[in-house]
Amino acid sequence: MVNFGESLKEARQEEWRYAYLSYESLKEQLELIIAAAADEANKGKVDKIRPLKIMFERHLESEIVKILEFYSVMLESVRAEEKECSRVQEEIMPKIHQDSELSTELRLALIESQRAQWRGLANAAVSLLEYISLNMQALRKIVKKHSKNVEPLLPSKDIGATRVIEILHPDEPGQKLIQATFLSDDYIELLTKMQHHHELQNICSSIRESLEELQYRASQIDGSTPVSISGDASETSSLERRPSLLGAEVGRRSGGQMRRSRSLVVWKKSMGNIQEYEPVLIKLEEAAASAQRNASLVSVPDDWFSNQAAIFTAPPKDEEAVATKLGLFMNFLSAFLYMANYNLVIPFIRPLSEKIGVSESFGGIMVGAADISAMIAAVFYSVWSNHSFRQPMVFTAVTLIVSNAMYSIAYDWGGLPLLMTARLITGFGAARSLNRRYIADFVKKEKRSLASAAFVGASSLGMALGPFLAIPVDAVKETTVLGLTINNVTTAGWVMCLAWVVFLIVTIVFFAEPPRKDFGLSKKSTAEEPAASIEQLGGSKFLDGELEGKNDQIEEKPRFNFWKDPSFHPTMVMVVLLFMLKLEQQGAVSSVPIFTEEYGWGESRVGFFLAIMGIVVIPVNIMMGAMSKYVRDHVQCLLALVVCTLGSLLIVVPNVNAVKIVTWRYFTGFIMIYVATVVMEGAAMSLMSKVIAPEMAVGTFNAGLLATDSGSFGRFIGNLGMTLIGRAVGIGEGAPRQQSERRTTFGNISYGTYAFVSFGTALLVVLSYKKLKRAS
Repeated sequence: MVNFGESLKEARQEEWRYAYLSYESLKEQLELIIAAAADEANKGKVDKIRPLKIMFERHLESEIVKILEFYSVMLESVRAEEKECSRVQEEIMPKIHQDSELSTELRLALIESQRAQWRGLANAAVSLLEYISLNMQALRKIVKKHSKNVEPLLPSKDIGATRVIEILHPDEPGQKLIQATFLSDDYIELLTKMQHHHELQNICSSIRESLEELQYRASQIDGSTPVSISGDASETSSLERRPSLLGAEVGRRSGGQMRRSRSLVVWKKSMGNIQEYEPVLIKLEEAAASAQRNASLVSVPDDWFSNQAAIFTAPPKDEEAVATKLGLFMNFLSAFLYMANYNLVIPFIRPLSEKIGVSESFGGIMVGAADISAMIAAVFYSVWSNHSFRQPMVFTAVTLIVSNAMYSIAYDWGGLPLLMTARLITGFGAARSLNRRYIADFVKKEKRSLASAAFVGASSLGMALGPFLAIPVDAVKETTVLGLTINNVTTAGWVMCLAWVVFLIVTIVFFAEPPRKDFGLSKKSTAEEPAASIEQLGGSKFLDGELEGKNDQIEEKPRFNFWKDPSFHPTMVMVVLLFMLKLEQQGAVSSVPIFTEEYGWGESRVGFFLAIMGIVVIPVNIMMGAMSKYVRDHVQCLLALVVCTLGSLLIVVPNVNAVKIVTWRYFTGFIMIYVATVVMEGAAMSLMSKVIAPEMAVGTFNAGLLATDSGSFGRFIGNLGMTLIGRAVGIGEGAPRQQSERRTTFGNISYGTYAFVSFGTALLVVLSYKKLKRAS
């Protein structure tokens, strides 16, 4: 059997032999590491082997840099040739069609000459696609060989590597290998561009279209057109767009857009496959498929914590990274206090319901009212952050001071209307999109992971603090001050009110507006930059003088249409996933007081249990961040959905005819659902960062906002469902035995619904498996 090194030599372009990955050289260096690791004297001595691993990785990355720079130069050459072919064709086609002095033979000769130019370009594109495919195979093979024989080098600050190259198994979707990388951000960006090679795909699309048009014109001239066609070259229409391996869309051109007659579309339908007339297109299609397949197996994944925090934008330049320690702390504190405020009411649903004279099930609406306004607030803060950060921070503090005061006063005055108003106002204090924007716009690349992790951690601790307050305030003896009741329920609201007063004072006195020029416009301008700049094409080292005077040839990019973009389907699957997990998670959390009443739990016990669940989020997130290196995101989502389904059925199935839900089954099922939804959220956010179109990562209405609002809407529906089901079964009504039966019925309907929703979402993920697999 021929080894891969020999296969690489046979398949490569001989004139490019020095530009390919030096597989044999890397293999020899790897054999030295294997021999050193096998040496008895070095067993257990990490310090002896690690320098050799680092040397191997440095060598590997010098090879990757060589490949990327060569690819950039050759891509620019192919791009220039495609533009020249397009220019010539645009010049000669009107002459061929309109100049009556040209003989038929001369017209056909001109067309054949132009076809020869496009065929030559097609062969050059085939060579470049094969170059991508072979090098990606070589990279995958050498990393696989390294991981098979030596423990991979993992990223750490002490060796200066914080990112990893991720290699996926071509046949076993759940398996992947990782290797630390020292590549700079610029080269990682180039590697990602080469992996996707959209520009080259569009050039291939241009070649196909042009050869189709030339074949059509030749058919018109020699009379071989099989259908009657009318019209001239002045009639123009875009070709029907369709997916193709030879371009993101047939009809999208990287060079000049060619004028095409509507009759060409009719001719294409009658003539069949252009590959019958141009065999070179078969080679081009096969090379494109091979490059896409092999390149999809190699990637440098994004930062886990940034994705989980719904931060999908590129980090700012160093001169724009002006985040201060106080600024970050205040944004983390804002997220922490808001999540505490959101969950504050849950342990007190029972006494609040009794006081204002409504069913316990109405607690779902009490909690969920904040979600309605939070969805509006997400857009509101996203727009406001284009102009200021300090002003919305002050606004959110004032809003939550007012809402907490109203919440506490509603216990005595105003009742349900004032309480619901207070919860609606609470949602307007949800400045999480503002907090994310501060991290995204002003934190350096090397610190973003830490900042994102701190944001996620602050939110999780806030989720724990809200219910935890039920424990210390439980010791408050009920009294009256100025006609207002002071007890455990109202004290929690006044404590949060005081916390926001302190936050407001610190914000006004110490928080400084970030000093950025053209406030809020930097991300927009980034989205409007041309697809490739000189730096992105390999730097001035290779391109000095080659791109001078060509800026005027850069064409305006087609307007982005999310609904028609290929990323739409997988992105919407992730939106459904985020909606579903928040629906189940919030519905389960908000209904805890209803179920635990069966076991004699008071407010402090409920608060303690929910606080523990909130704290559990942090280690689970850390664990999932580590597991993301080994288990692909779509697999994590699918497994989490299975656990959600099983957890729901554990609560429902054994209790169809029972009077009381068995304690261990309820808590085991609840914990399974809660942990699974936490895992699912992290994996779904990571996967969403990979499937969204680049245009959806920037601007006001971006993927982060989409993720935030889908989660908020899921919470609202979860809370609303709890109230509707509770009202339907009569929660809180009747004798004790009847109440137990109704709680059981409530649990069966609620968790039966969650099982159905989880199973349905799992089916959706399975149906979208191929698209999600390619992305993750």
